[in-house]
Amino acid sequence: MEHFASKINKDDLAALRQFAVGEYIDVLGAAEILDEEDIAELHQSPAAVQDLDSFRFFFVSAFVLPAYKEATREAGKNVKSDISGLGVPKALHQTLHNQVMGTAKGGFSVFKRKVDSMIQKGTLSPEEGSEVVIKARSAIPALKKSAEVSDDLVEKSLDKWSSMSKKKKVSILRKSLDQTSEFQG
Repeated sequence: MEHFASKINKDDLAALRQFAVGEYIDVLGAAEILDEEDIAELHQSPAAVQDLDSFRFFFVSAFVLPAYKEATREAGKNVKSDISGLGVPKALHQTLHNQVMGTAKGGFSVFKRKVDSMIQKGTLSPEEGSEVVIKARSAIPALKKSAEVSDDLVEKSLDKWSSMSKKKKVSILRKSLDQTSEFQG
């Protein structure tokens, strides 16, 4: 949520939350969890709805996470594409990808050790290994830029939400209600 909030204009985030409040209430009605009178009452008090734990769980599950996952998936694809164009042996692509995306510990030395291992096995000559290390090290700043999550998260959130089936929306709502009871219990 922190990354999501830092990448989105505060007004856009507030508008997304307001939209999500309406959707939350509508899904409560569609799931027949509340009667029409309660639904009408919730529509009268959107600020109170935003304060509900169940709404916060719903907002994150229905809007924040799907958009963030989509954006990180796209960033990962961008990095993979850029790595493919570097001329680095295919056996090193995933290692370099992990370094750039921050999913591997140990820093660039992990990549270097893998190159050294390839040199020892005879897969790369020492000269090729040195060239690969130089290429990869110099490409890391551009690759990290490519790995940045896009800032169109509001649009992604709305697109993901609108593409969900009613059944999926109700499922997210029910999970949010379950998470709320676990959180409060």
